[in-house]
Amino acid sequence: MKRIIQCTILLAAMIFAFQPSHAAEPVNYYNRALGKSDEALMFALRNIIHDHTEVSYSSGLLRAFAIADVDDRGYIIDI
Repeated sequence: MKRIIQCTILLAAMIFAFQPSHAAEPVNYYNRALGKSDEALMFALRNIIHDHTEVSYSSGLLRAFAIADVDDRGYIIDI
């Protein structure tokens, strides 16, 4: 019986781990990079993310997750 419970828990954990993320990029977010390669792709991607906010691990990453990666129930989904 103990073995069945362990296998069930392992299977449930594996299924949960491989669920797709519910977060998605904004509509048309990567349009400026489509069809590009090499340096043109690098330039387009740099322009897409140039106004980002950088958060280091030591300066409040958990606070950033609590704002940016919260599901409908208020749970942090990235951790």
